[in-house]
Amino acid sequence: NSGNEWFGEFHNKKKDGTLYWESASISPILNEKGIITHYIAIKEDITERKIIEKQLIEAKEKAEESDRLKLAFLANMSHEIRTPLSAVIGFSDLLLKTQLSELQTQYLGIIHNSANSLLDLLNDVLDFSKIEAGKLEINLEKVDIVELLEQAADIINYKVEQKNLELILNFSSEMMLRLFFIFL
Repeated sequence: NSGNEWFGEFHNKKKDGTLYWESASISPILNEKGIITHYIAIKEDITERKIIEKQLIEAKEKAEESDRLKLAFLANMSHEIRTPLSAVIGFSDLLLKTQLSELQTQYLGIIHNSANSLLDLLNDVLDFSKIEAGKLEINLEKVDIVELLEQAADIINYKVEQKNLELILNFSSEMMLRLFFIFL
């Protein structure tokens, strides 16, 4: 030893063979000539603290693994959902370009818009997982709020009609962004 104080943690063994953790500080005792004659050690049993530290590390690793599994699940489900949803969007788009009655065009437009809304919702769910992972990138886009509200109304209008109600979007001239739902 160079005569310096030593601090550390180590495994130790009791007389009965049981292992435990100790924290120790060992200091040299010097005589008047500066020669080490003895050492003094102050020890503390830190087994309980080490057990808690180990449990915390294991819990952290388990949470990180859970996050990795969740992200992998979301990525897999995203692929599994996007594939048929892309077919619905693509074929409804193709059908919209064919000769249809006005009612068929309206219904198909609702199907097309609903599928796109589902795709947007799926992307939003994935964005939440990206937020948790710290990997979200924000893109600013212009949105026609009136068109967006009309699409939302189209999506729920079928249920409204089933209940013999009427859904009316009323955009006031002063406040085009305010939406009033009037059920008659």
